[in-house]
Amino acid sequence: MVFYNGPAGSIITPRVGYMHVDKKRQSEIRRFGFAFSGAKANDVSLLLKPLEEILVPENIVQNGFTIREITRPTDNYQAENEMDAFYGEVEVNFDDRFRITIGGRQENFRQLVDTFDLFRPGVGSRASQDTNNLLPALSLTYILGEHQFRFGYSQTVSRPDFRELSPAAFTNPLNGRDIIGNPDLKITELENFDLRWEWYFGYSDYASIGLFYKEFENPIEASIIGSTQRAGTYINAEAAENSGIEMEFYKRLDFLGTDFLNGLGEDIYIQANASLIDSDVTIARKDLGVLTSSSRPLQGQSEYLFNLQIGYEPIDGTTATLLYHRYGERIYEVGIETAPDLVEQPFGEMNFLFIRPLTDDINMTVKARNLTNERNEITQNGYVNFGYKRGREFSFQIDYAF
Repeated sequence: MVFYNGPAGSIITPRVGYMHVDKKRQSEIRRFGFAFSGAKANDVSLLLKPLEEILVPENIVQNGFTIREITRPTDNYQAENEMDAFYGEVEVNFDDRFRITIGGRQENFRQLVDTFDLFRPGVGSRASQDTNNLLPALSLTYILGEHQFRFGYSQTVSRPDFRELSPAAFTNPLNGRDIIGNPDLKITELENFDLRWEWYFGYSDYASIGLFYKEFENPIEASIIGSTQRAGTYINAEAAENSGIEMEFYKRLDFLGTDFLNGLGEDIYIQANASLIDSDVTIARKDLGVLTSSSRPLQGQSEYLFNLQIGYEPIDGTTATLLYHRYGERIYEVGIETAPDLVEQPFGEMNFLFIRPLTDDINMTVKARNLTNERNEITQNGYVNFGYKRGREFSFQIDYAF
């Protein structure tokens, strides 16, 4: 790293870099179904039996049920994207009390998604994106004793993935609905503003409060195709905003003294963070279709997020962590034909992680996830539409390094 002397005794530090990303994907789906082909397939006494007794080899014959291919013309696609990113920044540091960082990122992005009919060469659709974005960034940091103040501004983009661009259908495993991509999707452009105060009141202890605001142009939102088909898809909304406040706190329990758990307080810490979020998205009238509302919160954005972590980290390398995560209600699926949105109710999850070195080369890891096994519920107009439990997960792992 190279340093230069700047004005007013400042230190100037430039940084440059380059990144290349190349991705390829090929997706192929073949669909087959049973067709009624003869008298045996229309035998009422047979059709009243359980399915596993109907579709047996002796009934899958020319006079009964026959297997036919029902692959759709849009079931297959191949895709690739490539990005060349050049970035640079300059940091001007005034006596480690005030820092200005100005930077930018130049992204040349190319993406191509070809959806094709497997049995008719040349038939299909193409989605392509070729963009050249200059994304500026600015941050200001001021340090006053134990306190630090930060301001940040940046421009970023969010690009649709292969699946969102291809009209090849895939099935949502929770509700069984087909989801079809949209080849006409545009890239989302964002402006981000952040203001944060941080207080470092101990060797590792700190507290912070931050304000943030994000403005979206062409945000990608889930939608519904038609009142008959009712398949899911994606559209570009007209605009969206996301703003809120976030708070974070970290404290070791060493202040409790040596009498607390035989002096283990200095190895135990509590960390918590919470966010309150307000969001709004506007759907253009031409894209509204069967959607009920043209203005609503962002789909999938909760009104609050909360995380609590209690950890034990002694000097011998052992780690024991109990984590609790909870989010507030959020739109699961947008409402259509004047019906209200489907709303995912608040949900909490508790996880546990334990890592212990057994020797210099061997580590033991124990993980437990979703210990409370709380029920996820999706409601509509206050009534439960459907619900499910994810179940608990446990794992045990031994690692050997050599």
